[in-house]
Formats: sequence, C-alpha cells, structure tokens
Amino acid sequence: MPGEFESILTKLQGKLGKQTIRRASTINRPRPKFEVQQIDIFNKFNRRNPKADGGSADDYEPSAFSKKVNELMDDGYDFGEAVREAMRQGYKKGGLVEIRNRVKKKFPNKKLDFKKHPKYGMPKKDPDYDKARYNPKTRKKRTIKEKKNPKLVEKRRLKALEYYSKEKENILQRAKDRYRSDDLVGKTGKTTKQLQRAKNIDRIIKIQNTIGIFPSGYMKSGNKRFYKPELAVWRDLYDSTTKQGQDRWVLPKQYKNNVPINDLGKPSWGKNSYYKNIKFVDKKTGEIIKLDETIKGKGKTLKEYLDTTIAKETGEKRVFQKAKDGYELKNKVKDYEIDFKGNKERLGTLFAKASSARSGNTVISAFEVHHPYGKKNNWWNNQVALREANRELNYIDNKLQRAYKNAPTQAQKNKVFKQFGKEVDKLPGGITYFFEGQQVGSRMPTVKSILDEGAKFYKMAKPVVKRIAKAVPLVGTAIGIADVANAYEQGVRNPIDLFAAYQISPEAAVSAKRYREDPEYRQEQIRNLPNIEGEASLDNFTSYFNGGIVSLKGVK
Repeated sequence: MPGEFESILTKLQGKLGKQTIRRASTINRPRPKFEVQQIDIFNKFNRRNPKADGGSADDYEPSAFSKKVNELMDDGYDFGEAVREAMRQGYKKGGLVEIRNRVKKKFPNKKLDFKKHPKYGMPKKDPDYDKARYNPKTRKKRTIKEKKNPKLVEKRRLKALEYYSKEKENILQRAKDRYRSDDLVGKTGKTTKQLQRAKNIDRIIKIQNTIGIFPSGYMKSGNKRFYKPELAVWRDLYDSTTKQGQDRWVLPKQYKNNVPINDLGKPSWGKNSYYKNIKFVDKKTGEIIKLDETIKGKGKTLKEYLDTTIAKETGEKRVFQKAKDGYELKNKVKDYEIDFKGNKERLGTLFAKASSARSGNTVISAFEVHHPYGKKNNWWNNQVALREANRELNYIDNKLQRAYKNAPTQAQKNKVFKQFGKEVDKLPGGITYFFEGQQVGSRMPTVKSILDEGAKFYKMAKPVVKRIAKAVPLVGTAIGIADVANAYEQGVRNPIDLFAAYQISPEAAVSAKRYREDPEYRQEQIRNLPNIEGEASLDNFTSYFNGGIVSLKGVK
C-alpha cells in the first residue's frame, strides 16, 4: 500500500539519515556505454531523416546508412559494430558516398570538388547542379504520389506558373541552348534537336492521318515539277483558318468533313483536286471566296477578293499579284543557275547545301516565304527571307512580347521596340517584322541582301561568293512591285530606273537615277565595275531570257 511504503521509508531515513535512502526517480542515470550511444544516434537519425538522401521522406528509399547497417549485420556484425563500421565508411552523413558515386558516374569528365562542395562536388550556380541532384527513380515515385493529391497538384501548378513568369527568359534560353547542343539526352542516344525533329515528323504524320495535308502549290506530273504561286496563296488562306483566335476567315464544316480518302486510307485534299473546289467565307463581309473562275457557283475569285475587298481595307493595289510575288521570287532565285568551275549550279542547291552544313540537318531550301504580320490576320502579305533569319525571328518575337508586356510606360515600350529593332536588323539578309502594328527594325530583304549576306553567313568559299555577287543583277524579278513604289517615293520617275527597283531594290533605282544625273558619281561607278567575264552586258540586261522589262502600268 502507498501509505505503508511511505511510513517504512520515513522510519529508515530517520535511522540511517535522509540522504541514505532515495527514490529511484531522483537518482541521476549513469552515462550509457558507447555502443548504446551509437544505437540511440542511429535511431534518432532515422526518425529525423527516414530517407536520408536529402529531400522529403516521401521521395526516397530507406537511407543508405540503414541499408549499410543491415547489410553488415547480415555479414555477422552485431548492431553496435555495424553502426560504427557504417559510420567509418562514410555513411554517417546519410548516403553521402552513394550520392557522390552517382554524381561521378553521371559526370565522368567533369572536375568535381567534394572538399569545397561535399555533396555534389559543384556549386549551386553550376549549370549541371540540377542534373547532379536529380534522381529519376525517386522523382518518379514522388510524381506518382503527388498526382494522387489534388491540393498538392494545384499548389505545384500555381508555383510552376509563378516560376515560369519570372524565369521564362532563362527557361527559353536554356531550351535554345539544349536544342543547339551536341550532348545526348539520357539513354536515347540522340540530341535534343534530333528528338524534336522526330516529334515534328510524328506531328506531321498525325495531321496526315487525321485531317490531311493541304497542298502547297508544288505539283509533279511525270518527271516534271510545276509550281503555281496562286495555290500557295490559297494554302495561306487555309492556314489562316486553322490559327487559334482567328475567326474572320473560316472553312465550313461541310468541306472539312468530306475530304476524300486515298488508297492508303488517309485524307487527301489533292485527290480529284478537291482542295481547289472548296470555298472559304469571310464572316466580316459575308463574302464567299473561291479559287478561280473554273469553280462553279457563287463567290469572288481569290484574285477578285484580294484586289477589291482587301485592297479597299488596306489601301494597297495589286494585292493578289503582291501575294504571289514572294512565291514567284523564291522560285526564281532558287532555280537561277550560275557557272562555277565549268558546271551549272542552281543557287537553291548551293544555299541548301551550305545551310545543311551549318545546321547539321538536311535543309530542303535556304530561302523561305516569310509573312511579316503572320498568317493569322494578314495571310496575303509575304516576302522572301533566309531560312535562318526567319527561324531566329521566332525567338526575337517571343522575347519582344514578354518585354513589351512588362514595360509599364509607353516610353519604355518604345525603348523595347528600338532595342529589338536592332536585333531584327542584325539578321542575315534582312527581314521585315511587325508587332502591334508597328515595324520592328528597318531593313527589308532584297535579292542582293539575301544572296550577298547569305553567302557570307553560310561561309561559302570565296570563289562561290564572288560568282553569286556577279549574278545578283541578273536573277530576274526581285523584291516585287512594292520596291517600285518605294523608289517612286524617293523621287525616281524614269521607267528604266523604276525597272531597276523592280528587278533589284529601291536603292538600286536611286543609284541608277544618280548614275545618269551625276557625272562624277557615274565615273566613280564605272571605275568600280567588276569584270563580269562575258556573263552580262548592257545589251542583254533587258533581254527576254533575263526577265525583260515588265509593264509598269498602274504604278503611280
């Protein structure tokens, strides 16, 4: 009984002294043996770090430390000895040796400093730091678990959006660097560029299998190839109807749902010339648009629609012809032949080979038809540019959109335009780009700028560059009627000078005008004329085979 125990304890203390007999709870416990201390450390460590390789407990397997202790105990060590041996081998830091081994294996050629950076051998600012931390097995398990938690999924989504809004520039730059890198991705044995190319091919195949590929204007009959630029413009109108957010020009469902099926069981717009017989609708004006007069039924032809409705809206003339000009120019430039080492070489072949060598991919054409306003709302407006300039413009466009959006004042927005205008003007060959209705940069591509700058950009051999430079005045129709208007605004009136603008560039027309009117300038130009070696002369410059002098009717 408690009362009897207290009575006996009081009597004993009275006889022997108060400090002689004490309760066990008031006595200090003796210091545990070393082995017991190690066991306690081990248990506390595992309670604090159940996964012990860094990160949360949900991300990882049982720690390397505990695994090693169990392994040693299986080999005959008692518990205390196993703990001491595991600690001696370096596992006392929760799998540090295992982490280091993984990093060494992942970066066999990288200089790692584990003294200065004990865990990963590199500082956080190192571009490979995130790769060193990444463990695919644990990441996969964590992802599976996270997807089962709606709150965590939403939290991650919001966090990702916030991070992306702040770091978008850096994210895109890293993606760009990875795309251009020769490093292989994981166990794929391919570079990022090769993987992306495979994805693009898969996407094209998917489109081909589901909705079909709309013809581009290039056709083949027997061994001959034909090209009709009006069909390329027709394709641009179709592309506009597929752009997200564009709802003015539409292709009625009756046409999309009845695309013929070819012998392979796939939709074929070209079968029985189906794509030529469809009709688009302009929802703004209510007009129906058909390809040409051969198509029966109501509707304006493509030419009539562009030269009336769009011409009235834009204040421009010959809109249909201008829309074809880009495609015609591209075709003429790439098919033009020059003499080199006794052989005829097509400019398209020379440039495509050079572009392929530079990019590491097989490039079909180094010349592309670019749409300065995009196909979404101005599908008829185009020009020829170098492939690299056209592709690089995509990156500039992405950066400009973000910078413009984040600029708080109009003055800063204007500064953004000026800054990116300089970047656009650096692109090889020149290219025109409009953003928010305003032109970014000031350079327009001409045949001369495309060929001269392109040859240097692709680092072609000097003899080839020289032959291309000599061929520039002879390439045929150049940038189009727009250059004639440009030259006219600069005071050029003589038909021969205007033809120079049509054939080469507005600058050429102004130069020609000065050549006739300024004797000193004329003598200087004559002294600087290259030795064309019989390739051209004033007599054949306007010959039929070199394009001839075209009609300037309608130019004001």
